[in-house]
Amino acid sequence: MKAVTFLGATTAYETTYVLDDGREHTAPFFGVALARFVPDLEMRVFVTEKARETHFARFEALVEDYVADVQPVDIPDGHTDAELWTVFQKVVDVVAPEESVSFDITHGYRSLPFLAFLSAAYLRTVKRARLEAVYYGNFEARDKSTPPRAPVIDLTRFVELFDWMVGADRFVRFGDARDLANLLHTQHERIKPDPRTADKAAMSAWSGSPLKRAASNLTRASRALRVVRPADAMDASERIRAQLPDAVRSSQELARPFTLLSQHILDSFAPIALSEKEQKRDPAQALAIERNLIGWYLERNQTFQAVALAREWLIS
Repeated sequence: MKAVTFLGATTAYETTYVLDDGREHTAPFFGVALARFVPDLEMRVFVTEKARETHFARFEALVEDYVADVQPVDIPDGHTDAELWTVFQKVVDVVAPEESVSFDITHGYRSLPFLAFLSAAYLRTVKRARLEAVYYGNFEARDKSTPPRAPVIDLTRFVELFDWMVGADRFVRFGDARDLANLLHTQHERIKPDPRTADKAAMSAWSGSPLKRAASNLTRASRALRVVRPADAMDASERIRAQLPDAVRSSQELARPFTLLSQHILDSFAPIALSEKEQKRDPAQALAIERNLIGWYLERNQTFQAVALAREWLIS
């Protein structure tokens, strides 16, 4: 696995960096601790001219026995827009397509942490890189011991916000919730109990969780809307309307971006929601909902679907 880390030119302090799982290591740079936490890394250390002169030799000596490969990558100071683009390009260039990569932004100066976030998001999309972690050794949250102990924060979930933004944009503009459904499925897989130790009740609760049901019906509704199947779309929308509140409650910690989007999703599907049972019981109401669906399509610039459904609605 490759690790991208940054060295600044400021004074380095001996710090005990502590992971969530309890592992810790004392070092002047978090990258040194990372080399102990994750063996056999290929490290690319981004340094300005001053940082290279000040710290790189010491950094290299501390990690060389624990990493598979360590190489400095010279970058400009980032005083201009052109220099910032140079930094961004160099970060992108050191990661191969579909490679696993971790970022350490602890010692990045000025705008480098921001560029690292953008680079991570870009690499995941363009090069299909597998983002393992984005580490930040939070020196500002250190305690008063000697040397001070600082917690290590994994910011990977914040990089995933870009995925939620893309999914939300697709849903808002086109009414297509498949990307959001896929993200929910991913979150659901993260909480899968270990089949070797979990009992049948735990596995059953996981497989039928509100999060999974909501994701499945988001996918079902999106597909039905895409191919103009109004009856199926209305039934799936009704299930979303009924199930989404429980899914939100179960995902408060797991998928917070989804929690923020949930009310907009409810508001979007509510006008076109009608269960299959109610469609059969009250055909007139079903036709009224179909008329709402025609407007739903037009609001999202899906003219072909609107015209196709309007013809079907008029004949009915």
